Amino acid sequence: MKIKSILLVLSVAVFLFSCTEKQQVDQIIFAKGIYTMDSSNTVAECVAISGNEIVAVGSRSQIERQYKADTTFDFPDRYIYPGFVDAHCHFLAYGIDKAELDLKDAISFDDMVEKVTNYGAGRPGQIVIGRGWNEENWEMKTRPSNYKLNFLFPNTPVVLQRIDGHSVLANQAAFEMAGIDPNEKIEGGYIEMINGIPTGFLVDKAAERVLDALPQQTDAGLARALLDAQEDCFKVGLTTVSDAGLEVREIKIIDSLHRTGELKMRIYAMADPNRAELEAYCPDGPKVNDKLILRAVKLYCDGSLGSRSAWLKEAYCDDTTNQGLPQQEMSYYSEWATWCKDNGFQVNTHCIGDQANKELLSIYGEVLDGERGRRWRIEHAQVVDPADMSMFSEYDVIPSVQPTHAVSDMYMAKKCLCTDERMAGAYAYHDLLQETGLIALGTDFPVESIDPLGTFYSATLRSNEKRDIFRPDQKLDAISTIKGMTIDAAYANFMENEVGSLEPGKKADLVVLSTDLVQSRNRGEAKVLGTMSDAKWQYLSPAR
Repeated sequence: MKIKSILLVLSVAVFLFSCTEKQQVDQIIFAKGIYTMDSSNTVAECVAISGNEIVAVGSRSQIERQYKADTTFDFPDRYIYPGFVDAHCHFLAYGIDKAELDLKDAISFDDMVEKVTNYGAGRPGQIVIGRGWNEENWEMKTRPSNYKLNFLFPNTPVVLQRIDGHSVLANQAAFEMAGIDPNEKIEGGYIEMINGIPTGFLVDKAAERVLDALPQQTDAGLARALLDAQEDCFKVGLTTVSDAGLEVREIKIIDSLHRTGELKMRIYAMADPNRAELEAYCPDGPKVNDKLILRAVKLYCDGSLGSRSAWLKEAYCDDTTNQGLPQQEMSYYSEWATWCKDNGFQVNTHCIGDQANKELLSIYGEVLDGERGRRWRIEHAQVVDPADMSMFSEYDVIPSVQPTHAVSDMYMAKKCLCTDERMAGAYAYHDLLQETGLIALGTDFPVESIDPLGTFYSATLRSNEKRDIFRPDQKLDAISTIKGMTIDAAYANFMENEVGSLEPGKKADLVVLSTDLVQSRNRGEAKVLGTMSDAKWQYLSPAR
């Protein structure tokens, strides 16, 4: 009798369980592997979504037992990851650049001049604006001068921005447009002179003088650039971007496009340091909307290695009278850090050289005065003296780095720094991660490629397409790299409760890849097959 009673109870339990109503959700997505990037690095098979949020993540059997949906997507041989977060890029600038002359593939100075001439011929009388040249990619790796541009364009301003964005080559007409006297001293930058004659090469604050003199983009032009950039970002798996340096006017346009629904990309905005505009637009502190967060100020301490304006502790090996330079007095950074602390803003400072990193980390430590959790960031942290690296953890500062720089800069960095001792803290991503436990990864596009998978392979392989390897001891493992592109980047943006991992209650932002990224060992092996943002497919490849 006792056995019969037990069997009866079990039968009733099974019957009741089988009759339990499944929860209706909007859609269910299956895949061979779903890397959730939760705290346990769980790998699942299925995700259930309602509205724009994730309801549940688990095995196929678990989800099918508990949930039902009229819409399902099955990727039986594919892998899913949280939507990629680019922790440092120039989203709007990328869109603007698409409408201008692209000089990235110029193989020589003469090739660049030919491209400029052909471009200008199709736009007679218009200012010629180009970007992306890099003498390090030319056979003759010497810095160009403007003598040919002066001859070919005697009356038309020509402004050609170097790949790093920290210097320009400008002709005489551009000097006149900007009202620049070649003999004037410009704090935080310089005009290159040879034998008393300007070469047309201007660095940092001097370059800004020319760039600021260019015609201002219209609101319609900015809106078009944002939407163009969005389309390309979704195709490569990006669902959140951190735009490193925006005017308040530009942020307002982003906000308006979000409100109309045209702009779907989540944007973490780092505002240009304009106190009057920030105080007028944010009288109550940071602004946080569903897709736009404005709670950071972007500062620039120095320039770049490529322009030889990164601020180093010692002179450049290939420019022995030059250590680079800061763009402002140190009091400027202290004042801005204090304002940000008092008003609830994050400080994100561009620091390339070891002296720049030391100075700003010291200022952070002084202003924070032992307070932790502010998530202040050093952008790039490209050359850090190992003796100064402990300040990142001591002051609770996040290193925000771009692994593709290590790969594209490897030959130039050796020329600039030359000795093993000086190279010890260069592009030292593994050491920074060990020091801080968290590293935010980005691309810095359009300086580098927009593709976040390039970030992954550059971080994990530390090799370029020629398979030359740069500082392999500073490789990141696959999981740490994916975290840097998802949950850790989201944390650096104060967005970890909304995006960055695939967990219940978070936004349904995800990317479908052709292969298991964790097991991928060959650059270009993984392909983006689909990108979902807010539970809507923004991109689906026919190859899926």
